[in-house]
Amino acid sequence: MNEVPLQEWIDGGHYIEHRDHKVFVHTSGLVPNTADLPPGADPDVDGVFIIHGFLGSSWDWAAVAAEVSKHTRVVVFDLWGHGQTDKPTEGKFEDYYSLFVQADLAEAVAKAEGLHNVILVAHDMGQTVCAELMARQDAEKLSSFKIHHSIIHNGSTLVDLVQLNVLQKQFLAMEDEILTEDMAREEFREGMRVTFGHAPSEQILTNMIDQIFAQQGSRLMPRICRYLIERKDNLEHWQGALCNFSSAPFSIYWGLKDPVSVTAMADKIKRLRPSTDLHKWPDVGHWHQLKFLRELQKQSLID
Repeated sequence: MNEVPLQEWIDGGHYIEHRDHKVFVHTSGLVPNTADLPPGADPDVDGVFIIHGFLGSSWDWAAVAAEVSKHTRVVVFDLWGHGQTDKPTEGKFEDYYSLFVQADLAEAVAKAEGLHNVILVAHDMGQTVCAELMARQDAEKLSSFKIHHSIIHNGSTLVDLVQLNVLQKQFLAMEDEILTEDMAREEFREGMRVTFGHAPSEQILTNMIDQIFAQQGSRLMPRICRYLIERKDNLEHWQGALCNFSSAPFSIYWGLKDPVSVTAMADKIKRLRPSTDLHKWPDVGHWHQLKFLRELQKQSLID
């Protein structure tokens, strides 16, 4: 997934304040000079805006950001409850961990970083945050920025087709609660290992788990995981956002070895929105950021 050292990534980021909490943001690259743009490039696009997924963090995209930022601006941030962003324990699920609220956070980050017209890239839980932003744009309610092109990766917005893994089932059984002690790190290691579709390095798993456990984040897992229920309650809304998106191009990149976000989800979106640009990768699973980077290079979108 990533060879960028976690501490190097953290040190290269910064924090913005939102709702009296700190939000970790990693911004790299510069808005390209119009004279330096390659043929066919849109001079109005001022960056790539990335939204990570559940049990992940902005670090998942560090290798992609390192390469793409050589050509344009890249902004990645940690959602509420993830990575180095604060992990509030006050209130209930709806106060910070609702996907609607995570979308509000994305808008706040874009505004703080001066993004106006972006290529929006999203993965896993971030896929649904992206769907909410797409819905807002089509309804002319997306105020902070404009989506120039939306790109989603494996995720279970179409939750009626999901195959939950062991960790997800365990978290949902705990209901909306905050644990009094950290969970076992090895439980996360083994639960996450099976989602890759290949053998991840132990360092990658360690870095991901370190991001989960920052600020006692493992204690929040049952609360954060309520997003799966919210997806079910709002399935029609977010499915409509993905399948009826009309205000910008829309692409899907899907790893077929994913045991949770099954290929039927991507196929359904393509069937209901035939103009969707769908790419399937038989050799990768849920975490395929480096595969995406190689695809960008192959398409000469970056050198």
